[in-house]
Amino acid sequence: MDKYDKIIFDFDDTIWSRDPNDIDCSIYNVKFIKEHLSDKAIIVSGNSFVSIKEKLDAVDLTLPEVWADANSILYEHGLFSTVLSGCDITSSALKFNEAIKNTSILKGRILTFTGTEDIITNIKLKPFGLDRDIYLKQINDLLKDLKLTDCIAKATGKTTIDIVSIYNSKILVYNFLELDKYKTLYIGDEVDKGNDKDIANLCTRKIRVDDVYDTKALLDCFGDSV
Repeated sequence: MDKYDKIIFDFDDTIWSRDPNDIDCSIYNVKFIKEHLSDKAIIVSGNSFVSIKEKLDAVDLTLPEVWADANSILYEHGLFSTVLSGCDITSSALKFNEAIKNTSILKGRILTFTGTEDIITNIKLKPFGLDRDIYLKQINDLLKDLKLTDCIAKATGKTTIDIVSIYNSKILVYNFLELDKYKTLYIGDEVDKGNDKDIANLCTRKIRVDDVYDTKALLDCFGDSV
């Protein structure tokens, strides 16, 4: 472990499981990171910080450094710290909200705006099923028609469509932190596609885990050297 200055973790289904039956393992992972890797660990998530905080608060836990709200905002020890340049889509989000009210896209779905009190960095729409790609095209077409050229819709997770800045990428976090490629490790359940692929490929080593139990096993191996 000493050869890595920083270890970047994805959050959902890497550290913390979406399945409540896995809660004990999720808690174990967070506790291990907090107790043994607090000076090395960086959590980079496309999720909202509210969602992450709710999970951690429920078991009275915190994490030292979390990038959330579509990996655009840094929260340190649970408190807002920084918004990445180019990721503020507040003006476009408000226009999009008005335009989508009378469309069928919202039928049976939840629309959520995430970010700080003053800045929106992510719009989430869910849930979608097997027809998600059809709706993804419709949303991107709507953004184009509205001339909201600073935004793009992306399929994320299993059932969600996120609308973020066209500049949004986990690479922005990597560059902002000026990480040393040769001393950075990436751990996530998706290292070969999307933003995870981009940031994982910048690190000297990447490790793909299938679930939180794989992460626990990996952390247990780390335990011998921390």
